[in-house]
Amino acid sequence: MSIFRDKQIKHFLIFVAIYNILLVGIASWFYQNQIAETKYMFVEHDTAIISSLLEQGVSNEVIATAIFNTEVSTNGTELLKFLGIGENSIGNSLPYFSQFYHYLLIKIYFIGIVLIFVLLLGIFVFLWSRNQLFQQAGKVINNYIQDDYSCHLPQNSEGEIFRVFASVEQLATMLQSQKETEHRTKEFLKNTISDISHQLKTPLAALAMYQEIIEAEPDNVDTVKEFSAKIGAALKRMEQLILSLLKITRLDTGNIVFEKTLLSCKRGG
Repeated sequence: MSIFRDKQIKHFLIFVAIYNILLVGIASWFYQNQIAETKYMFVEHDTAIISSLLEQGVSNEVIATAIFNTEVSTNGTELLKFLGIGENSIGNSLPYFSQFYHYLLIKIYFIGIVLIFVLLLGIFVFLWSRNQLFQQAGKVINNYIQDDYSCHLPQNSEGEIFRVFASVEQLATMLQSQKETEHRTKEFLKNTISDISHQLKTPLAALAMYQEIIEAEPDNVDTVKEFSAKIGAALKRMEQLILSLLKITRLDTGNIVFEKTLLSCKRGG
């Protein structure tokens, strides 16, 4: 799946896998530890009972029989009830169990807090790195909007988000190329118009001079014919320049569309 190509997501999934392994390991350790603690509690309790019975002169055989006995009698149950010991007994009446209970509670809270902290830390690191990536991409895209293409989106990894970055980068390259083409076209049009305007000044000045000569010698037929012909040549030149200017303008506005045709080139035998 393409989602696993994203380096950040891959690292986060590795963290989740390690966290689960750690969780299973801690659960196994906790289980073994509680078994050991329970055994220790029962041994301490039996040792205390045996010590008390020996001080009262009870024989070793009777004590051994009592310790290894697994049958529950009515008299034993009644005696425990009389002593206030049962399933609903409070912890103070069961000193070994009370100590075990408090120790177990502290251990559970400590392990739980550590596991929650590790999980939240991993999630925070993943979200922080993701947010940093999005902030970086946002700054670059804002630069693209402002026609600044000096920075580029990160493309040093794989994944869906980096595929989106690559598409945006390609779009930005196309926009940059289009803007550069438009700029060159405008510069070309500007220079061409300036050149045509400059070239129009010469025939206009010549027309003004020819008109003055004709007005100065209206009765001289040869002079009128000569400069009338020059006026016609100057007008044709101006017409060509104006037509060229109009064609350039139509090309710039896209009114003229070129048709593409395939031509077969034949080599001479």
